[in-house]
Parts: sequence; structure tokens; C-alpha cells
Amino acid sequence: MSEETLLTPDEVANRLKISRFTVMDYLRAGRIKAIKVGRLWRIRESDLEAFLREPHKEENPQEPQNTTKEHPIKRLGRKLRESLSEESIRNKQF
Repeated sequence: MSEETLLTPDEVANRLKISRFTVMDYLRAGRIKAIKVGRLWRIRESDLEAFLREPHKEENPQEPQNTTKEHPIKRLGRKLRESLSEESIRNKQF
């Protein structure tokens, strides 16, 4: 059985010259295949190489990306407000 090198998110970030937070986002989104041991992430060197070989969508620097995530409770409130008409809210008919 061959032993493959396992990398930490910090080591991956250093190799790719990106932030650890970006690596963690990629791991959570499944863009980089990894092993999770408890709450620790480990990335096989072969999985990192596979990630680097994959074609990736180019990010347009002119268009800011929405990186803020809406809290689930706020999203629920927003959807509820959108579903109720303004008149029913004013008249408290809901």
C-alpha cells in the first residue's frame, strides 16, 4: 500500500498562493476533494493536482462577487415578507 502525502489547508494555501479562507471555502463547496477527520481537513496531493488540472470558471474582476451569505432566519423573514402583500400587512390581515 503506497502512502500518499496529506496536506493541511494551510499547506494548500501556501502552495497556491491564496488565503486559507479561500481554501476552506473550496473544501466546503466540494471544489477540492478532501478527507475530513473530525473537524480537521486533509487534502491528498493527488486530489490537489486533480483540482489544478480541472478547467475553472474565470472570475471577472470587474464584477464583484457576492460573498456575503444571508443568515437563514433573515432569509426566512425576507421570503415571508415577499409572500405577504403590503396591504395585508398594513391591515394586519395575515
